Amino acid sequence: MTDVAAEPKKEHHFARLARLRRERKAAGIVEEHPATKAARLRREAQAIRAAHRATEPAPAPPVVRHSGSTDPLAGLSRTECCIGCHDGHCVITGINVCGHPQKGGLQPTLMMQPDVLSRYTAAKKRLAIDDIQNRT
Repeated sequence: MTDVAAEPKKEHHFARLARLRRERKAAGIVEEHPATKAARLRREAQAIRAAHRATEPAPAPPVVRHSGSTDPLAGLSRTECCIGCHDGHCVITGINVCGHPQKGGLQPTLMMQPDVLSRYTAAKKRLAIDDIQNRT
């Protein structure tokens, strides 16, 4: 059962809302739906990031020291990393995290990788052998 007296009030209310929307639109005030606004802001942020990446200079290639040796641990000492190590790559870990036994060792996640662990063990043995040879 609808109230007959309420019908004209509803029509008046909807007409008033429509008039307000027309006035706001004419004044250049347009309200975006929140989802539409969020999508627009995401697109603008992506465009800004893409433009920023395009203007960034390319990173300089890492300086790699070469030696005539095929031994991956060549040049390893208590204070120096292997000859094949550089800023973006460690010979022992295979990633950009240093695994030198005297500089910090292995992270727990790297200790679960058998190939990294075998290179780390070989480096520790090499340093132990060097210590024995330097003592005599």
